This record gives sequence, C-alpha cells and structure tokens, in this order.
Amino acid sequence: MYIEITSRPISLEEALERLDLRGCGGLVTFSGVARPTDAQGRKLSHLEYEAYTEMAYSEIEKICREIERRWGVTQIAILHRVGRVEIGEPSVIIAVAAEHRAEAFAACRYAIDTLKETVPIWKREV
Repeated sequence: MYIEITSRPISLEEALERLDLRGCGGLVTFSGVARPTDAQGRKLSHLEYEAYTEMAYSEIEKICREIERRWGVTQIAILHRVGRVEIGEPSVIIAVAAEHRAEAFAACRYAIDTLKETVPIWKREV
C-alpha cells in the first residue's frame, strides 16, 4: 500500500508506479479533479485543501487494511493534495490492482467513498 498527502501536484502515473501489477488482472483508478463550478453552478477560481495530516494518514491506512480484509487486495495507492489546487488538477488519486476486476472496482469505490466520509481532509471552494 502507498499513501501520500502532499502539497505538490499528483498524477495517475505516479500512483501506478507504486503498484506491483504482476499477477493482477484488474486495475481500477479514480481521479477526483477540481471542477470549475460548485454544486450551485457558481464559478470557482480554485480549491484549497487542508488536513489533520497525522490522523489522515492513519485513517487512510485503516481504509487500506479494510480493503485487504474484505477483498484480499494489497496493491493500493492513495494520493491526496493539500493546499491550492487549480481547476482541472487532480486533488485525489486512487489506484487499486487486484487479481480480478470485481475486487478492484469494489475496493476503489470503497476507498473513495470512505475517504470522503472519514478522513480529516477539508476542501474550501474559492
């Protein structure tokens, strides 16, 4: 498993480099990208993220351990930005590789849904 919370730009390629794909038949990725409008359609300039970093790492590790327990998946990379994120840039990237696609899809979906609910990372729309 690979977890990173960083203020520098992140990329899908970087996440994929952290996985060992030997023996894996399914690779699923999710990229959360800063969109140009908020939920009410108002134009945004950028997003700003902040985190309780130590706790965020701990909570993301719990997510990864639960994925391993439920689906037997150990090839997981989760990268999250903090600080200023420009429109069109990814703020979170998750990559999951598994022996079969069903486990990869389920694990990736669980990772992003649970991260949004439990990890102390906050977004401010500007």
